[in-house]
Amino acid sequence: MLRVQCLKSSYQHARCSMRKVKPEYYEVVDKLKSCFHMSQNQAEAAVVETANKMFGRNWKYHDEEAEIDVDTLPDKKNARRVGKCIEAVALSEIVTEVVSSDDQCTITYANDGSKKQGAGSFTVQGIIINGKYRALPTMSIASESKPNLAELKLTTLQILSAASGVDAKVLFERIDFVISDQTAHNIDVELLVAKELGTEKVPNQLFCNVHPCLMFNWVIVKHRFQLEHAIGFDQIYANFLVNATTTASSVTEQALDCIIRLIIHDFDHKPWNKSQEFDMHITPKKNMSVSLKDERFNRLPLTCAVTLYHFDDVASFQDKFQHVTNQLACIVRCF
Repeated sequence: MLRVQCLKSSYQHARCSMRKVKPEYYEVVDKLKSCFHMSQNQAEAAVVETANKMFGRNWKYHDEEAEIDVDTLPDKKNARRVGKCIEAVALSEIVTEVVSSDDQCTITYANDGSKKQGAGSFTVQGIIINGKYRALPTMSIASESKPNLAELKLTTLQILSAASGVDAKVLFERIDFVISDQTAHNIDVELLVAKELGTEKVPNQLFCNVHPCLMFNWVIVKHRFQLEHAIGFDQIYANFLVNATTTASSVTEQALDCIIRLIIHDFDHKPWNKSQEFDMHITPKKNMSVSLKDERFNRLPLTCAVTLYHFDDVASFQDKFQHVTNQLACIVRCF
């Protein structure tokens, strides 16, 4: 009861009257859908459950058979219709922000295709205006071919033009950079768009190197697998003076992990870690070691590069400190 009394009367109900839903409700639901990727049902549930549980209200979902009062949410059809109006206003504001920006402002268009089971192929796109990201409509696409991507961008420009009254050609010419995955179907798409719009100004192309990095990782793992199986795990571990983990999926990964664990500061509280002594040994050179974590993107090649960078340092460190004979140091010597 105290929560109800402390709540202002203007916040107690979902409607201003029996026939008028509060504009703030539509704005909140639209934001939950556009910014937090909720469905219509999820957005409505978030509003109702928050109001009822946290503020002691009695808001309820729309039901055609039930009596409507000031605590009843609007029909889903009305919410979707208002959401389209909000989207049109938002797109118009984005265009205003684009055309009103000065020459010092950098405008970047970004898109990324995706596939999801049951949802098909679609493209998520947005525009970055001087460091601020503005989401554009997510559209379905038959396939990520150059003509399809060019048509998608033309359609997006036409939607922005319809929402604002600014010509699509003008909007395209205001874009400084286009960023996309470095795949064949994304190269020179802007040339097709520029040709269709009749302009010679083409945005500069920036590529995201996610796919090349993933391919690089795959090649590393492939060559490592071939090399280790050609030599044989038993022959490799037979040369060890101490017991190593023969159940590891990769000798190479185990070697990287052991070398890094010996010198990284993440484990400097462990008795077998020698990070402080290693720092003193390589001074003024800096200890660049990073831990090997499979769940982190691009971690394998980074760990390989760091290990290669410190490989001679670790070797000279162990030659100098022969008295360091814990199991980890002995394993590193064997590697």
